[in-house]
Amino acid sequence: MCSSLPIHLHISDPLTTRSPPGFVTLLFKSVACGHDASGFSYCNCLATLLKMQSHAISALFLALLTSLATATPTPTPEYLTVTALVGKNDRSSFECWALTPAFVKSNSTGTVGALSYAHLGATTSKSSYTLFAQHTDAGLHNAPAAQYVFIMTGSGVLSFPTDNGTFTGHYKISAGEILIAADVAGTSVQGHNSVWEAGTSAIQMPFADGIPSHTVLYDGGCRRPHM
Repeated sequence: MCSSLPIHLHISDPLTTRSPPGFVTLLFKSVACGHDASGFSYCNCLATLLKMQSHAISALFLALLTSLATATPTPTPEYLTVTALVGKNDRSSFECWALTPAFVKSNSTGTVGALSYAHLGATTSKSSYTLFAQHTDAGLHNAPAAQYVFIMTGSGVLSFPTDNGTFTGHYKISAGEILIAADVAGTSVQGHNSVWEAGTSAIQMPFADGIPSHTVLYDGGCRRPHM
C-alpha cells in the first residue's frame, strides 16, 4: 500500500543516524504529511519507506557517484559562432553565423593544443576602444561600418523597432562575446537600439575587406553556449 501513495518530500539538509543494527534511517527537516481518502496517514507509511537496508543506501550513493563520474562532457566546438546584426528587407535583425573554415588546433608557442581560428580578416586603422562609464541608451542607429564588436566587460541589450514604436528581438550580449554589426545605412532604414550597462567596454574593429566567410546557421542570436 505504501508504494502506491503519492508521497512528496522537501529535502533540506538530510541527516543520517543509526537505527537498529543493519538499518539506516534518513531524517528530513521537512516532510509533506497528509491522509488519503480512507484516513491512512502518509507519515506512518513514510516511516516505513525510509527504513532501508544500509547496503541498499550504499549502493544508491555508489550509483550516483558513478553517474557523475561518467557524465557526458561538454562537446568541443567545431566552428567559431557569432551573433550578427544584419539588414534584410530594410530592417535590422539577428542571424547566428558559423565563421569558416573550422577551428584547428594551434601549434603556436603558448597556445599549443588550443582551438584556433586564424581567419578573422584584415581590419582598418579605425579600430577603437569604447567605455560606457554610465548606463547608456544609444537610441536607434545603424552600424557605422561593418565591424567586429568584442565585448570586454559588462553587457548590453540589443533590440529592434516595430511599426507601433515598441522594441522587439531583445538579445543580451555579455563580456567575452563577439558581435558582428553589419546593419549599415542602406541595408536597414532605422537600424537597431543598444542599451549598455555602466562599466561596459568594447573594441570595435571595422572590416577592411568585407565580412568574413561564414555560414548562416539560423535566424536570431546564437544560442548559448556558442557551438
